[in-house]
Amino acid sequence: MNTLLIERIDGDEAASVALRSGSGHVIEAFCHPCSLTVGERIENALSAMDGDWRAAYLSDWPDDKKQACSIERLEKIGSYAYRGCGTVVNCKDGLVEVFGFLINFGGPLWEGIDAIEFEVVRFDIARPNIALNPDAPTARRLI
Repeated sequence: MNTLLIERIDGDEAASVALRSGSGHVIEAFCHPCSLTVGERIENALSAMDGDWRAAYLSDWPDDKKQACSIERLEKIGSYAYRGCGTVVNCKDGLVEVFGFLINFGGPLWEGIDAIEFEVVRFDIARPNIALNPDAPTARRLI
């Protein structure tokens, strides 16, 4: 199973958690309630909170342009905020992978797209023992 390593925790019940993916990349994610410990491995499951996404390219673009526009990238732009480009792994469930992190964008993505560009306010750690709020804002599609 694909897991993430907890490298650092800043805070108690509501915490900023540094996570390392199997590819060696590190991101900051929000966790509440947080009962994690440094060195623990957790399921690779993050939720994109309050953000936007769009297809990285259009279907009628030349292949070389599509390839150039779908290169994985992830840039921290705020305390928890990130922008990047990832590979769609499941359109129906809204799952995208970037640098080994599996991110749920909160709903279906367009069928037929292989990559999305996104900007999110934060990533939340989604764990089976953490109750997710179904009314919380999720990423929305840009048209």
